[in-house]
Amino acid sequence: MMSTATARAQTPAEELANAISHGLGLALVAGAAVLVAATWFGVDGWFVSWASMVTTAIVGSLDWIAPLILLGLAWRFLRHPDDNATTGRLVIGGAAALVGIIGLWHLVQDAATPSDGAEAMSAGGGVVGWLATAPIVAAVGPIVTGLVLVLLLLFGILVLTATSLASVRA
Repeated sequence: MMSTATARAQTPAEELANAISHGLGLALVAGAAVLVAATWFGVDGWFVSWASMVTTAIVGSLDWIAPLILLGLAWRFLRHPDDNATTGRLVIGGAAALVGIIGLWHLVQDAATPSDGAEAMSAGGGVVGWLATAPIVAAVGPIVTGLVLVLLLLFGILVLTATSLASVRA
């Protein structure tokens, strides 16, 4: 009896797609290692310092989450390189949940703006937190913004888990 791995030979296009997916997965692991060194352990070095600065500017004080996200993406690319439909769902759901979390954190940390300075922005959700909160806060205020971000977070969780609203009601 033949195993599924040897059931049929891969075409050159499939081999290339797998090689690209594995290469991307390994690059994400390397990126996660750099971010672990930068955000968790404060390792010295120009590249590690630069990576820490960029990560903190993007997601603020939640920069410690970035290596975990990269490792999750790496696992996905290395474990299931050919499951593109699920990857799209995970990216959309993960992005919605992440923006919801970072936006809520930024809102709780007084929703700093770029005019408040880099230190104030880094204490909150960084650029992502500001982009997630600034337009909504300007339009409807911080309380409704918090509710919208909670709904975005819940939407992201539903998409990540492939759960419909009908099944939640049941």
